[in-house]
Amino acid sequence: MRRLRTVWAGLKARAFPPGAITFHLGAWSRGALSEVEGKTARALLDELGFQRLFVLHGSAVQLGTETVVVVGSRGIGKSTACRNLVRHGGAVLVEDGLVLAGEADGRWTLIETGTLGVLRRAALLAAAPRRFLPSPGALTPRTAGRRSGKGLPRFHRALEGLAFRGGVLFSQRRKEPMVRRLLPIDRLVVAEYPESPSGSWETDGRTMSAVADVETRIPAGTTVRRPAVTGSRPDVLLRLEGALRR
Repeated sequence: MRRLRTVWAGLKARAFPPGAITFHLGAWSRGALSEVEGKTARALLDELGFQRLFVLHGSAVQLGTETVVVVGSRGIGKSTACRNLVRHGGAVLVEDGLVLAGEADGRWTLIETGTLGVLRRAALLAAAPRRFLPSPGALTPRTAGRRSGKGLPRFHRALEGLAFRGGVLFSQRRKEPMVRRLLPIDRLVVAEYPESPSGSWETDGRTMSAVADVETRIPAGTTVRRPAVTGSRPDVLLRLEGALRR
């Protein structure tokens, strides 16, 4: 077991470039900070002068001079909407899966983490098997009460965990340390199913607490869009893309 842990630690060291801020990935999956993760978070808070950090379940793009973050429930179409904008709208993908943001002086700032390559590979690995599963957010109360409904979100989480590990294995070591960027968040799109919140967290570097409604924590100066998430998936994607554009 010790040898396996050593091998796994070596693989992670190769996958994540020096200077990458990756503590939030494990912390988000557990909803708690380990001792090492807490130390990293506190050092980051001290270095950058933030009061708190937010680990947002979402994606971020740059549209011209604007940085736009979409936060939402699992399977709602965040990544797809962002990728569509990259392909057809001239956007640049900054983060996908988890977005780390710092708060200071009534402003949110995106902290580039250096894990985009890993998460891209994980998304590709999870895409094929996910096609055979309904979205966890699309479960009705009747379906959620069945045994299969209860096991479905757990299966999705297990699939994402395996895909993430696969993304690490297939990642290649970068030759140069990452240059961390800080990007002021100009616009935030919130797309959540009422019965399935986004699963975002906030931390002061010592404890983590769930954010039940991200919109209530967004600073007053940030533009917020909350598109309707009812209807067919194509309709929801169109609304998401529209909210991201304007």
